[in-house]
Amino acid sequence: MFATCNLISHSRIAWLCLLAFIYSGITLWSIHTDLPSGLPSESTKSGKTDWQQPIAVNALFPDPISAQQWHFNYEETEEILTQVKLNSHGELLINPELAHILTKSVASMPQNLNKKTENRIAFLVSKGLPGIAGTQLATLLMNYYHLQDATNKTTNKTTSLANFLKTEARQNHHLGADVATQLFGNKRAITRYLLERLAIQENPNLSHQQKEQQRQMLKSQLKRQ
Repeated sequence: MFATCNLISHSRIAWLCLLAFIYSGITLWSIHTDLPSGLPSESTKSGKTDWQQPIAVNALFPDPISAQQWHFNYEETEEILTQVKLNSHGELLINPELAHILTKSVASMPQNLNKKTENRIAFLVSKGLPGIAGTQLATLLMNYYHLQDATNKTTNKTTSLANFLKTEARQNHHLGADVATQLFGNKRAITRYLLERLAIQENPNLSHQQKEQQRQMLKSQLKRQ
C-alpha cells in the first residue's frame, strides 16, 4: 500500500515538472517572437540602424531616449554653444557676441517646441558649462528662443521708429531690460540714432536750422551712450 502511494506521488511530481517545462518553453518562444515589434528600428542618414525604445518600456519610462523619437539633433546646437565665453568669475559673459551665438543656436533648433522638449534642451545646456554658467545659459537660450519666436510672428516687418520701439520692448520683456541692453545696447543706440535722424530729416514742420540743431543733439546723445 505504501509503495503504491509513493509511486503515485512520484508520478504526480514528474507530471507537474513536465507541465512547468512546457510552459517555460512557450513563454520564452512568445517573448522571442515579440522582439521585432517591441524593438522597432529606424535607418539613420549613415545607413545604420538606430535603436529605439521598446513599446513595453514606455509604461515605466515614458521619456524616450532615442534621437529618432526626440526628432531633434542636439549636437549641432551643442557645437554652436561651445563658442560661449565666461568672465573671470566663471559667469556667462553677456555681450553682443553672445547675442550672435544665441541667434545661430536658436536657428539650429526646430520651431514650435513643446514644453517637454524645451525642458530637455535646457537640461542638456545646463550640463554643458560648469557651475552657475550652465544654468544661466540654459535660461537665456530658452528666453531667446521665445523672443525669436515672437519676432517671427510679428506681422509688420517695416523699419520705422515705432517698430523699433516695439522690438526694444519685446526684447526687454523676454530677456529682461539689463540682459537685453548688454546683448543689444550698441545696436540699439545706432539704430535709434539713424531712425530718429531720418524722422528729423523728413519732418516738414522743422526749418533747416531746427533740423541741424536736433541732429547735433542726437549725435551728442549717441557719443554719450
